[in-house]
Amino acid sequence: MLLDIGILLVTLLGSANAVHGYSPLYRACSYNRCIYYAQIVQQSTSSSQTAAYLYQRCRCSAYGVPLYTRPSTQTTSTPVNNQASTIPVSPSQCGTSSITGSAATYLSNQRERIVGGVNTQECEFPWAVLVTADGSQCGGSIIDSTHIVTAAHCMVNGNSIKQASSVRVGAGSSNRNNLRYYNVRTVSVHPSYNPSTFENDAAVLTLQSPLPTNNPCIKPICLPSTRLNVQTGTKCTVAGWGLTQEFSGFAPSALQEATVPIFNKDTCRQAYGSNIITDVKICAGFQNGGIDACKGDSGGPLMCAEGDNWVLTGIVSFGNGCAVPNYPGVYAYVPNLKNWIESITNGIGK
Repeated sequence: MLLDIGILLVTLLGSANAVHGYSPLYRACSYNRCIYYAQIVQQSTSSSQTAAYLYQRCRCSAYGVPLYTRPSTQTTSTPVNNQASTIPVSPSQCGTSSITGSAATYLSNQRERIVGGVNTQECEFPWAVLVTADGSQCGGSIIDSTHIVTAAHCMVNGNSIKQASSVRVGAGSSNRNNLRYYNVRTVSVHPSYNPSTFENDAAVLTLQSPLPTNNPCIKPICLPSTRLNVQTGTKCTVAGWGLTQEFSGFAPSALQEATVPIFNKDTCRQAYGSNIITDVKICAGFQNGGIDACKGDSGGPLMCAEGDNWVLTGIVSFGNGCAVPNYPGVYAYVPNLKNWIESITNGIGK
């Protein structure tokens, strides 16, 4: 055991020196090495801070805020219109956008030429929300008047679930500067979430009060049917307020969107490992890279068409960097998580 710890410290300190010298090896470190650092960060060891430094510089860090972050001051407003009625969630009313019209038609007309995404129009995806917690940023999706779906890794800190009082949901605009923030009553993380592999990377936020229905930029997205089977090459759209370039540190004020095809699962397994890409994950992106989600987009929606409606097919989870060739984005696959999500929204799950 002592020998193992000694080797670990030598490895980490040697790696730290390489990173400080901007060695390209560790700026583009392997996925397994990144997960290795992430696991160390979650432990209370003297090497955890060095591991955190390396983890932040791995291209394969999660799309949300890295595990080791410095909290920043957040200014949020409290909910208004506490007596708002519930948002309709019938199949004919969820997943509709007056901007895009039919989801199927919209996606069929998208050309595969967007690099890094483009600005959305106001209210184009009225279910997309910004989720802040302890100084971090993630995305999320409205699924009914009081529930938001996001990524589990956005809602955990080590082995603990973040306090609901620290979480805010910004909704009501495609411009982050115009969002109104709402308080969260409970945070429900999938009971089988695995932070080492991002398995079951899903969480449901229950708001303290219903969202208002008089804002055209607040609508729910449909949950997909459990039988939904999206084929390789199917076009879907991902949206978020995350970084527009992997190392730019710039988060846009306008919600970004990009259309990406569903990636061949066997090829995705070859990239990340068969033990990582399971039935509760789906991959989307281009073999040559160039279009992807990035840090700060975690928890946001991967939206596909089921008929004319938009459905929440994936939850932005992780990837080997952002838009890196041969490494598509990986998403939690909602059809296989739907039963658990509905157990929370129906008040019977934990």
